[in-house]
Amino acid sequence: MERSGRKDHFPTQTLELELKRKDGTTVWTESKISLVRDSGGRIVEIIGVTRDISERKRAENEKASSRSNSVILRRWKRLEGWRGVLLMTSTPTDRSSILSAS
Repeated sequence: MERSGRKDHFPTQTLELELKRKDGTTVWTESKISLVRDSGGRIVEIIGVTRDISERKRAENEKASSRSNSVILRRWKRLEGWRGVLLMTSTPTDRSSILSAS
C-alpha cells in the first residue's frame, strides 16, 4: 500500500547490493524503495532507505561455511582410515578451515 491508501502496482521493494567503494573495497547494503502517489495515481515521491548489512552478510557466510564443514567432516568420518587425518577446506572468500577428523 502506498500513502494514498490505494494498492500499488509497485509495492515496497527490498534490494541487497554489494557496492564498490572508491578505495576498491566492497560494502553490502540493503535498500528499501517505496513509491508515494497522489490521488490521481501519479508518482509524486520515491522514498528510499539504505543501510550497511556487511556484518550480517559476513555472519551468514560464516554460518553457511560452518554447516558445510560439518557435513564434510561427517562424510569423511564414515570412510575407513580417517583417524589422524586433518582436512582443509576453502571458501569462495579464500578463508580456509582445518577440520580435525581425529
